[in-house]
Amino acid sequence: MNLTCKAVLFDTGGTVLDWHGSLVQALGALTPWPAGTVDAHAFVNEWRRRSMGGIVGQVRPPFDMDDVHRSALKATVEHFGLTPMPEPAATGLWQAWRRVSAWPDFAPALQRLRGTLPAVSFTMLPTSLVVDVSRHNGLTWDAIVSCQMIGIYKPHAEAYQTAVRWLGLGPADVLMVACHNFDLNAAQDQGMRTAFVRRPAEWGPAGPPDPWPNRVYDLVVDDFDTLVDGILGRETG
Repeated sequence: MNLTCKAVLFDTGGTVLDWHGSLVQALGALTPWPAGTVDAHAFVNEWRRRSMGGIVGQVRPPFDMDDVHRSALKATVEHFGLTPMPEPAATGLWQAWRRVSAWPDFAPALQRLRGTLPAVSFTMLPTSLVVDVSRHNGLTWDAIVSCQMIGIYKPHAEAYQTAVRWLGLGPADVLMVACHNFDLNAAQDQGMRTAFVRRPAEWGPAGPPDPWPNRVYDLVVDDFDTLVDGILGRETG
């Protein structure tokens, strides 16, 4: 398939960032409960599920994902029947999202891609969080487009349409990169090009809920180096 694009949008929360590994580490450092009280992998996965459930598909909500991370953390503690976290520990844990690590193969691939094409973070995470986590990981974007700015959250069509319009491009000129089918399917439905990058460790030992593409995408790769090779090797726009 001949892939042509003039800009690349990256889902960020799970595709670029190792939220699971980073939050497991943060929980281990901040947890007030005795060792062995809760499975850290199960805890952070439940927290993530509740956070995604609170933000996906929202339309002009009076809150952002920082707020959802806070409320979902409290609900997760209650879900596991744990004693409430002291406020300093709870604050430190939800703010650990601003210090999560990017996947090791992403930063060099991003730098290489940006030598030829604009690379944009297109995310449900708040703008300030993406700024913090990008600086933490040494990531330089050409732009950050947060659904917080748009007021419409993925997978609503308007979110993708707005991101494309803000780039001054047509949907067929823009490649959406993600490790989640729902994100790529929504982008594809708007006429965008799509690339599935596998992140088998995104949810830790349990594995991701959708590790395999459920549609035909323009590219399907195992790592970001291969992704950039595929883009630059075929890019003619």
